[in-house]
Amino acid sequence: METTILYPHVSINVANIDRSVAFYTAFFNTEPIKLRTGYAKFELQNPKLNFALNEKPEGESASSQILNHFGFQVKST
Repeated sequence: METTILYPHVSINVANIDRSVAFYTAFFNTEPIKLRTGYAKFELQNPKLNFALNEKPEGESASSQILNHFGFQVKST
């Protein structure tokens, strides 16, 4: 069975989701494809990347553990 990888995936932790979404929207010149409380996901075409932002809980230092996780978006499990 062959696995089809659609996008590599990177998820990072941020202190403020609204400021981070504004920054990455301008940086990537595209809107997130998914946006909910404390979470945003961008699906980029160039570079081909699934990039997610996760807001850290209030009181938790944003500088501790910036990286949330790496992964691969696949067509089917």
